Amino acid sequence: MIDKKEIYRIAKLAKIDIKDDELDTYSKQISKILGYIEELNKVDTSDVDEFSGSMLNEHQNLRDDVPTKSLSRDKVVGLAPDTDGVYFKVPKVIKKDEE
Repeated sequence: MIDKKEIYRIAKLAKIDIKDDELDTYSKQISKILGYIEELNKVDTSDVDEFSGSMLNEHQNLRDDVPTKSLSRDKVVGLAPDTDGVYFKVPKVIKKDEE
């Protein structure tokens, strides 16, 4: 199982605050995930062709990226229900204790 120090290190990298009482839960969950990955690493894939991202483009019919005329900034801001000059105002969705 992953120790608490490692959980804190991972949380810091992910910019996540973890409370002390959550450490055991995270440690168990991450250990379980790593166990699944270990099982996947045991799968024999020697007869599977390596995947290349270039294969995607062979089968997709993509259009050319051509710039087209669109609404002006003032027009778009004018269509918004609430603004602050040139910025959209939106309702706050993060609670104070989640910041």
